[in-house]
Amino acid sequence: MGAWSLAALKESGANWTDAAEQALTAFAGDCDLDAALAPLLLVIESLSPGWTARIESFAAPSKPSKTIETTVQAQMKQGRPDFAALPARDGEAARLAAPLIVSDSRLIGAVVLTGSPHADPPRLTDDVLALMRIIALMLDDRAAQDRQRARADELTAILETIPDAVLVVGGDGRITRANLAVERLFGRSVRDLAGAHFSTLLPGIASVRVLQDDSENGGRDVVATAQTADGGAFPVGLRAHGVTLGGHSRFVIVVRDQTKQASERARIEALRAALEDASRLSALGEMAASIAHETNQPLTAAGNYVDAAIATLNGGGAPDQARALLTSARRMISDCGAIMVKLNRLVRHETAEKAPIEANAVISETVDSFKAIADGLGCAIERRFDPDLPSIKADRIQLQQVVSNLVRNALEAVRTSDDKRITVTTQAAGDHIRLIVSDSGPGIPEGQAEDIFQSFVTHRRNGAGLGLSVTRRIIDAHGGAIEAGRSDGGGARFLVRLPVGR
Repeated sequence: MGAWSLAALKESGANWTDAAEQALTAFAGDCDLDAALAPLLLVIESLSPGWTARIESFAAPSKPSKTIETTVQAQMKQGRPDFAALPARDGEAARLAAPLIVSDSRLIGAVVLTGSPHADPPRLTDDVLALMRIIALMLDDRAAQDRQRARADELTAILETIPDAVLVVGGDGRITRANLAVERLFGRSVRDLAGAHFSTLLPGIASVRVLQDDSENGGRDVVATAQTADGGAFPVGLRAHGVTLGGHSRFVIVVRDQTKQASERARIEALRAALEDASRLSALGEMAASIAHETNQPLTAAGNYVDAAIATLNGGGAPDQARALLTSARRMISDCGAIMVKLNRLVRHETAEKAPIEANAVISETVDSFKAIADGLGCAIERRFDPDLPSIKADRIQLQQVVSNLVRNALEAVRTSDDKRITVTTQAAGDHIRLIVSDSGPGIPEGQAEDIFQSFVTHRRNGAGLGLSVTRRIIDAHGGAIEAGRSDGGGARFLVRLPVGR
């Protein structure tokens, strides 16, 4: 049927059901709403002689007169199945209105009839009511479409304000919407991506289930590889969220280019590896320096024993005396090997080999090894040992290293002093013992009592700065503590605490 007119309807012999079919067909084809409603209004007019019909939609952006809405609402409350008269001034055409209601009793508009005050009043016949129900459904459906389009436009506007690429994906993994940032990031037009599977952009994530798991876990960042239109790959971070849009489950995927971050991570990783290499080299250097430092004293002592043995033999001394000196030299050389093994374990933070020892005996033996050096300096080493000192569980060689380092430092400290005195003291103190080594040297500079325990920190001209570092490490490995301070005479004083029975 062509242009809608009452004459055309009558000529074709069509009834109102034919007109309704034509209207619904036009409506389904997304025809203009007024054009789709035209045949239905013509049929209503044919059933209401002398009256013209029009539609007032209460859902339209430009709402009708409040009078019409109020009148039909009152008509509904009274339950009157007829047209309601609208107020009119003298001489004006008469106006009548009937409500348009959908199945859930919502009032969405009204059919308004205009005619002569002398025309016969129309009636709400079954045919007119049927036509009005169709009109109401068409109005409601088009209003829903308009709302959906408005929401879609709003969503589009929101998506375009987001700087990151955003994909809206259906449950089948197909892209239903994307913002312009997607074009900039992937080099693919939004139009071309509509309906494509999201894996064309994110080939490393082939299943929508991965996104579903991610969404159900509250949304978590996922690192993936993205692909551009020309096949180029680049790292991205993405997060997915499950949403409901238009009654359908969707996933909103936010994609962020991680190229700069990946480059920065690679740079940091390279720097970390370089630092680890430097740390290992530093540890090796410290270990080598420590070995040289710690073996110097026993090797020097061994040399002194050998020289004394040679002098004894050259002077006609007893062979047994020379043999005893050489035995001591051999023990010092053996200690060098043990020291290297212990230092290696210390650097690797391995547990020391502890055994019950008499601390006084080990300390005294170590002090004895410095007798020749002390005599050469004219230094007196006084021993104040507690006769009731309990045995301790410690590594004998490492305890000797501690005593050796402290006594050697004390001898170096008093080298230029007029009054050369060193005191080595042991004391029982409950659950630990104390070892105190004090000297009459110049003492530790103010505020540097802690610094001297750091590797390569020394206040002596030819010092390596390793003795006290190794000493503290040994004491820490034994569960003890060491502190530095000033002696009563103004020199240096080192206090070592070692636990009993550990």
